[in-house]
Amino acid sequence: MTLETYIDDYLGEVADHFGWSTGANSYDFLVEDILEEYGVATEADATNLDKLHAIAKYKSWEKVMNAASTNYKFSVDGGSYDRNQIFDMAEKNYNRAILLALPYIANYNIETGEVDDSEQDPYSNVPYWDRYN
Repeated sequence: MTLETYIDDYLGEVADHFGWSTGANSYDFLVEDILEEYGVATEADATNLDKLHAIAKYKSWEKVMNAASTNYKFSVDGGSYDRNQIFDMAEKNYNRAILLALPYIANYNIETGEVDDSEQDPYSNVPYWDRYN
């Protein structure tokens, strides 16, 4: 399965809503963006499928949010008109997907250090005794 097909299958009806398909070159830029984030030039070089799919998922929802950002939400004359649901759903899916992709993102880094038993809170630049005075 190509990355383009994977994205199209993953997005399903959302892709259909925007008229995206594999035959229409709808995903060319997205595939390039995913491969760049992965750190490879071609799909053949992307050998870690977990990493590739995790990046593809969050990048796909990013594309959906961009496409849905022009949808309207307004009320007039007692009627409410809202096409923003797809953006809200995409944002939730993006947040979930990026959490799963964090270990694979190039600039992701966790710093660790040692905390001593002093009265200084390691997360604050203000000494403990000065915080509440």
